[in-house]
Amino acid sequence: MSKRFLSLVSILLFVFVSLQAFAEKKELKDQQEWQVEPGYVFKEDAGEFLSAVGMAFFEKQGDKPTDPKAIISELRGVIQLVTKDGKTHEILTDQEIMQPEKELPDFDGENGQIGACLSPDEKFLFTTGVYMDGWKKLNKITKWKSVAGANWRKIEKVAELKHIFNDDTAGKAHQIGHCFTDGNNHLWVGVGDGHNPESTHLPSHSNGKILRMDMNLKAVPENPFYKASDPKAIAGYVYAMGFRNPFAIKKLEGKLYVADNGPAVDRFVHAKPGQNFPWDNTDDSFTYGNLMTFPRPVGPADMVYVPHGHPLKDLWGHVVLAAAHKASIVAFPFEPKTGTVQGKPKWIVRPSDFDKRGHHRRRGDFAGLALTDDGIYVSYIRTNPKGGLIPATLLKLIPAEAQQGPLTYTGEQLVHVVGCRNCHSVAGLGGERGPALDGLVTSLNTRLDDKSYLGKLKKLEAKLKDEEDDERWSKARVALIAQDGSMSERVRLWIETKIQNPYFDDPGSNMPQFNLTEDRAQKLADFIIKISDPARQLTGFAKYEHLLMTNLAQDPGFPLTLVLVLGILMGIGFRNFFSMLFRRAKGLFSR
Repeated sequence: MSKRFLSLVSILLFVFVSLQAFAEKKELKDQQEWQVEPGYVFKEDAGEFLSAVGMAFFEKQGDKPTDPKAIISELRGVIQLVTKDGKTHEILTDQEIMQPEKELPDFDGENGQIGACLSPDEKFLFTTGVYMDGWKKLNKITKWKSVAGANWRKIEKVAELKHIFNDDTAGKAHQIGHCFTDGNNHLWVGVGDGHNPESTHLPSHSNGKILRMDMNLKAVPENPFYKASDPKAIAGYVYAMGFRNPFAIKKLEGKLYVADNGPAVDRFVHAKPGQNFPWDNTDDSFTYGNLMTFPRPVGPADMVYVPHGHPLKDLWGHVVLAAAHKASIVAFPFEPKTGTVQGKPKWIVRPSDFDKRGHHRRRGDFAGLALTDDGIYVSYIRTNPKGGLIPATLLKLIPAEAQQGPLTYTGEQLVHVVGCRNCHSVAGLGGERGPALDGLVTSLNTRLDDKSYLGKLKKLEAKLKDEEDDERWSKARVALIAQDGSMSERVRLWIETKIQNPYFDDPGSNMPQFNLTEDRAQKLADFIIKISDPARQLTGFAKYEHLLMTNLAQDPGFPLTLVLVLGILMGIGFRNFFSMLFRRAKGLFSR
């Protein structure tokens, strides 16, 4: 009786835990993604980028809508141009930038291209990133220029700085970071410690340093460790050292300030020439000589300073930080002339959708910040919780009173506004009545070549061509029947037409009529096509490993069946285990 009782208790315990987890599962809701403090509006702005990080805005902008506005560096090596009309143009992919075996949100996916900054005369672009040399991950800085007459729509490499990084491996996420240039024609770059804290205190290593160089990627003679006898030495580039992950760097009133990313403690410091900050792989070492020690980690990825007179009035005199893994924006009052923090940090933007453990559901990172005349731009890397990247726009923080005119939506926003996820899933979240939107292109590649489907379209066209029917739908059917254009062109035509008229190829379709404008249909189609790219998904064993672990961690309802089975198996195991103990005990007492 006791053995059966223990077995039953074991099974019931696991069933209870499973049902409790299932009950805690939250349904997807159409809600605002961000909590924003009163007085601000946080909106999606330009383009759709797969992994935007660095942003270099042109100060000398032309008057034409097609003139350059900003250059965006993406984590996977893509460099894009944003023009004043808000359109994006892919101008180059740096083929050297390393491509990880596992994509974000896996930790392996955090290395890549980071910084983008323009020379003061805006004739050159500098990017920072990681490349592979055999088995080694190495940092590098690349100098680019616009091809003659291309107006930054095409660029070419001018020079690279690699030799000072050759003896130091770039660790996961602890790599080279953002850059900026100043009025002295100096280029400043922060470099992570490469998971080697000891080397951060040695001028002969590039890890854990703030580097300063000229526009030709040569060491500045005014640097504290520069020697004219060896101008190419690593030490000649070093301005300050002893950092862990100094991604957020800014020069204010002639002084260099750094927000350094620690293990569980972050710090904000004034970095003086030749200064060596304490860092020994402990949180305690992050608490000495700071202007501010953050009581809770924010993961500073980049920072800007809002001067007096800027439209964001409530942020005048504030340092604004991008909190990377929290996908938030934090600000604190600061006086750069005296180098003093004037008050405690405050959250300006935070995710609105949290699970029961306090983690925001929309996994992603705020990767960079850029201050413009009318607001603060934020680069955002949005990740699929099952592995892979989802296109995201640049985000923008503006004063609330600046929000005017009718709302404009990106493709991803339209998925929420239209309610696509009621029937379809994206990144594993949503309904199951229709096909997953991020797998739609793959299925269409088969369907649009299928003879039975094309035959169905022919019969439908023959039936409807003489009836009252919009000419657009007829043209779409005729083009698909004739298989005009490439497969990608036919896929786009099908998606855009289906969004505007679900009945064009199936009068009995259960898909609702949304009456979307052609522009909105195009945006939705763009988004669906981008998220369907198989190259963005994990494959093989890594896919199933990542799928299992992320679902166990993020979706308590997923492992219900799995835990029930494990509960039964463990119950049987416990029964056998206790049976053995009883037999042993009975044998001992019977002696």
